[in-house]
Amino acid sequence: MPKQLRKLFIPLMLSLISLPSFALSIGEITLHSTLGQPLNAQLSINNLGDLQAAQMIIRHTPLETYDKLKIERPTVLQAIAFNIVTHNKQSYIQLSTKTAINEPYIRFLVHIRWPQGELLKEITLLLDPG
Repeated sequence: MPKQLRKLFIPLMLSLISLPSFALSIGEITLHSTLGQPLNAQLSINNLGDLQAAQMIIRHTPLETYDKLKIERPTVLQAIAFNIVTHNKQSYIQLSTKTAINEPYIRFLVHIRWPQGELLKEITLLLDPG
């Protein structure tokens, strides 16, 4: 694929993957940790509609997807755990690690699946020194 087409293809592919998700949307990420601490972040989930948080499956995007999209895989990728939390009728994805994160910039992909569709979400974290 020519380089110019590849530049257009990656954003287009990421947006098309989310097309079936008209009701579900992923909002902003809130970071509660700094560089040198275990990761503690929340990724908001919007417009669940009739969807229950328990119907969602959040996983690491397969490594082959990083290769296909020409995105560098972060070294801490497999250390990040995802949990769906519902509190006061608000749902979010809790991102955490057991060990400290010593990389100031992390970019990774999350694969979210539910009965009516799926979504590939790119996450970028900038960890400030504490």
